[in-house]
Amino acid sequence: MPVDKTRAFELHKKAKGKIKIYPTININSPEELRLAYIPGSVPAAMAIKEEPELSYEYTGRGNRIAVITDGSAVLGLGDVGPDAALPVIEGKCLIFKIFGDVNALPICLDTRDPEDIVHFATSMAPSLGGINIEDIDSPRTFMIVRELQSRVDIPVLCDDQHGTAVVTLAGLWNALEVTGKKMDELKIVINGAGPAGISVAELLLYAGAKNVTVLNRSGILCESNPHMNQFQQELASKTNPENK
Repeated sequence: MPVDKTRAFELHKKAKGKIKIYPTININSPEELRLAYIPGSVPAAMAIKEEPELSYEYTGRGNRIAVITDGSAVLGLGDVGPDAALPVIEGKCLIFKIFGDVNALPICLDTRDPEDIVHFATSMAPSLGGINIEDIDSPRTFMIVRELQSRVDIPVLCDDQHGTAVVTLAGLWNALEVTGKKMDELKIVINGAGPAGISVAELLLYAGAKNVTVLNRSGILCESNPHMNQFQQELASKTNPENK
């Protein structure tokens, strides 16, 4: 869908960022300042030290996420880098806030090393209630999400993977209700074995699909396909039951 570039430039220039940080309490006296900062923060800090889960009760952590990208696979743009990705990531954070009232921080990293990204996100985890990996190319996005999920104790999702998969499953469930068919009766073909295609296939299998065939640029994911990454190989062992 085309967009009015002049209006788009004007919006971004005027806004100078699509999200801001606002206080949740007012400070109208020295006493209120003492309560909000030091020494008032000390009791909460010491309680959290003894019981880390209390950070969700005494801070804003539970409603705060980071949207993290390196700008290597921005929707519709491709590899534009972290600086150019920032308007897009700010837009995603705006959506989280407006439609879910979730406080989201846009984080654009100047690195392509998966371990660097994992280390950064892991280091931020004590301040967050969740991590959203966004617009990172495949297969690194799978590597990063999988590693993060093993290292941190907060939800880690990738919109390109999990968001697409959830929407697809919801639509398919509705179609099954209309047609009166069952998930295990379907023959499902997915054209594309990137982050979205693989994640859609995995979720459909989990939801009860029995006959799923996935294709990449070289054809069907199967043992004879010579051009598969690690994650496509894993999926090949669970799909293409007719061995085409």
